[in-house]
Amino acid sequence: MKEQNVITIDRLMWQIVEEKMSWNEAIKYVEKLNLDKYAGYNDWRLPTIKELENVVKVCGGRVTKVDDENWDNMRNENLQNTSYEDTYKKKGFNGDYYHSSTYDDSSAYGIDFSDGNSMRQHKTHNGYVKCVRVI
Repeated sequence: MKEQNVITIDRLMWQIVEEKMSWNEAIKYVEKLNLDKYAGYNDWRLPTIKELENVVKVCGGRVTKVDDENWDNMRNENLQNTSYEDTYKKKGFNGDYYHSSTYDDSSAYGIDFSDGNSMRQHKTHNGYVKCVRVI
């Protein structure tokens, strides 16, 4: 088992390597990881939005949503919080959009780590994919 390619956060094993692709390509990517038994396992999947939001919180950020009353203020707090940024980067995330589980036929959930914004994005949007599995 090659665990040097993973990191553990709250009983979840996260892939350190990340790829940028559409949501539909991400589904195929997960299938290939499982066929190849990435890091010795075949139960990888895309994270749920709650799992991605938890990483934001564990790293010291605040999850924001456009319809939140203080969205701009909370978003700016995350953008100016260098400790938060340093922590999510040390855990192998960058400040860009990550794909999550499906919302409907045309969109999926995701999160932008730079500002903690949890949102829905069209499935054709290229976002990062970081797969996860339960330990």
